Amino acid sequence: MATWSLLYYSAQAIFTIVLMAVGGIILAKCRILDGNSLQILSKTIFYLLLPCMLFASFAQSINMDKLKELWILPVTGVIYILGGIGLGIIAVKALKIKSEFKSMVTASSGFANAMYLPIPLVASICSIFPEFNSNPEMKNIGMVFVSMFIIAFSPMMWTLGYNILGERPHNSIKFTDVVTPPAWGMIAGFAIANLPPLKMALCDKDGFLHPLLTTCTGMGNAVVPCAMIVLGGSFALGPVARRIDMKTVLAVIAVKLLIVPVLAILYIKILVTYGLVPHGTLQDTLLALVMLIEAAVPPATSLIVISSLQKKNVEEMGSLLLWLYLVSLVTLTLFIVIGMRIFQ
Repeated sequence: MATWSLLYYSAQAIFTIVLMAVGGIILAKCRILDGNSLQILSKTIFYLLLPCMLFASFAQSINMDKLKELWILPVTGVIYILGGIGLGIIAVKALKIKSEFKSMVTASSGFANAMYLPIPLVASICSIFPEFNSNPEMKNIGMVFVSMFIIAFSPMMWTLGYNILGERPHNSIKFTDVVTPPAWGMIAGFAIANLPPLKMALCDKDGFLHPLLTTCTGMGNAVVPCAMIVLGGSFALGPVARRIDMKTVLAVIAVKLLIVPVLAILYIKILVTYGLVPHGTLQDTLLALVMLIEAAVPPATSLIVISSLQKKNVEEMGSLLLWLYLVSLVTLTLFIVIGMRIFQ
């Protein structure tokens, strides 16, 4: 596909999820949604819709053999986090970032929006790009790739990430911070996928558990629009501070949105060269693209939640993320084009 065509389809995919987020902004500005209702919607996604989506995806697609094939994804997730944190520490020292913003730069460089943004973005890519939309299974496969990638994110976010931003003592971390409802959805789906009688009862159209799969799939389809409504509404209602200096913003833009994705491309190419990531099929292209997207997305909005819990730099974090998400509209589009050009 020509570069201009790739740019067109990439921009379409990004614009699709932006429009969903705009819906959240409009609802917030019209006072249909407030902070409390956004929190309720976010909890609904986290405790019901996302576990349902992951359960359905894993039950249909992930067995032990598939897990052995995709082991590189959770490992890569850990590498991205630690690598981003390391680059953030280097940026803090090299640019002499103000002491009150050091933890923000470090955490924002390491912890990406690995779930709520890649899920709708990959869904849009699979629906819009001609290479992928010809195969209806690609969207479900893409969701599996994202799900496998984020296995380690929640535990590391609420342990390492929390400590970076606020020095939370390890003994205050609860079991539910690590093994979350989405994790339970993956565990339950994986268990059923490896029990042939239960998988047949669930996935066969005549199976007595098939209504459960239909219900979970339907609820899972609501994750994408709901997540983007929450994202848009959060920015519309969230704090926007003027006290954060531009050097701090530019440091995170350089590390998280430019350096990390470039290094990720080199990393993925090495994995392909040594056969750790397959290459040659459309599914392989999507796998490499998901790995690149996970490196190129802006920082996690959960960092605002953690800052709020820590009662530290809440407005500054909101301002930083707003800048990062605006700039990522351009950088994400470009890296999707580059990824399709390199890994197709």
